[in-house]
Amino acid sequence: MGEYDSAVALAKRLIDKKGATVTLTKVNVTPEDSAKPWRGKTPAAADTSLTPKGVALNFLAREIGSQFTSGSITGAVDQVRRDDVKLLVAADGLGGANLREYSKATVSSRSYSIIAASPLSPGGVDVMWELLLRQ
Repeated sequence: MGEYDSAVALAKRLIDKKGATVTLTKVNVTPEDSAKPWRGKTPAAADTSLTPKGVALNFLAREIGSQFTSGSITGAVDQVRRDDVKLLVAADGLGGANLREYSKATVSSRSYSIIAASPLSPGGVDVMWELLLRQ
């Protein structure tokens, strides 16, 4: 039994108990011509989706305007806005998926863009993911 196995199990149990099913989508796009990527991208065969349980939370008033740098999809520093949503997803059950590669989330029939994704990884063990979502 690993050092953080109990934390992984606790995160999964609590998120499964209190969370709702969410859909995370990785849009697969490839350049039409890799030698000329400026000509645009075409959708690949199929998008990849995951449907884990997640807990959607509003950011606290003191967090609004703060920088959410860890795990930024674009590599830029992102500021938390008033209408942004924090999504917590247990890492157990994701099959080792890197949520930084996913770009869309559907929570309670609302579609969001994933702005940033950051794993909570003590000792290199993914316990859960925190995602910054924006409409």
